[in-house]
Amino acid sequence: MKFYTSLFKKRLFTPFFGKQRFFLLFVMCSLLFWGITKLSKTYQISIFFEVELEGVPNILRIDQKNEPVEINLSATGFDILRYQWFRNTLQLRSPTEQVSDPYFTINLMDQQFYLQEQMYGNTVINGFNQPYLRVNYYSLSQKRVPILINASLDFRPGYLLDFPLKTTPDSITVIGPNEQLDTLEFVVTEPFEKKELSESFKTALNLVPYDEMEFDYLKVIVKGSVSNYSEKQFELPIVVDNLSTNTQIKLFPSTVKLTILARLEQLQQLKKSDFELSVNFGLKKDTISFLPVILSKAPKGIKKINWIPKQIEFLIRK
Repeated sequence: MKFYTSLFKKRLFTPFFGKQRFFLLFVMCSLLFWGITKLSKTYQISIFFEVELEGVPNILRIDQKNEPVEINLSATGFDILRYQWFRNTLQLRSPTEQVSDPYFTINLMDQQFYLQEQMYGNTVINGFNQPYLRVNYYSLSQKRVPILINASLDFRPGYLLDFPLKTTPDSITVIGPNEQLDTLEFVVTEPFEKKELSESFKTALNLVPYDEMEFDYLKVIVKGSVSNYSEKQFELPIVVDNLSTNTQIKLFPSTVKLTILARLEQLQQLKKSDFELSVNFGLKKDTISFLPVILSKAPKGIKKINWIPKQIEFLIRK
């Protein structure tokens, strides 16, 4: 084996094999020079390009794939290869005016300069085999719907939400088929869970997508205001409204126990005089000897107010 290897190396470097290598190198350089010369020339050619529409309104959907556009070009061989191998899709602007037919027509001549900007090098567009492109479409509907927060909240003892959870935005515009939008009442956030809450919070939540529908927002900001709450009780007398001057009544009972749930800092400032419970004697009926007790005065910001009893009996004094 070593003998044959040594023999091959000796023949490889003989004058005959050296001339062969020089000849092959010469042929390769000649072919390369010829190829570069050919590809550097400018040719007239027609090339088919796929088209994509930009600026299509959200409520419109293209009904089917557009037919390729045949464009007559003057381009170098290098650029023609690049169109064939790399770029065969061009952008077209959709009409800006309102369309009423189930299709719209694009005049390619009006967009020749825009198409020219998308070409390689010194490529020149000479014309179009078909100067008009017809695009079929169908319309969608849109509807404004509120956002439902899918939240599970657990609080530390004594802590509660000051207000219901709020989202920003509080509603979104949904675009989709009319028959599906008719039954859509709201959109839902992804599940959200917090435990041992004792302070306010803010978080971003994705909206759960629906098939064949588009949202103008894909996520919302959810805010929750949390405070420390406590209870306080007052014993309040009942005020009688619409009682004539010559009528006297006796109430049973004459006072009502009022229970308040409020933020701790607000609760410390509340006084008995901030509240009023009353009955409306004008609602009296001959066959009924009791009246409902209503809350006629209370400060704002109270979380919960309860009183017992909710109705009282009365006796008219002659």
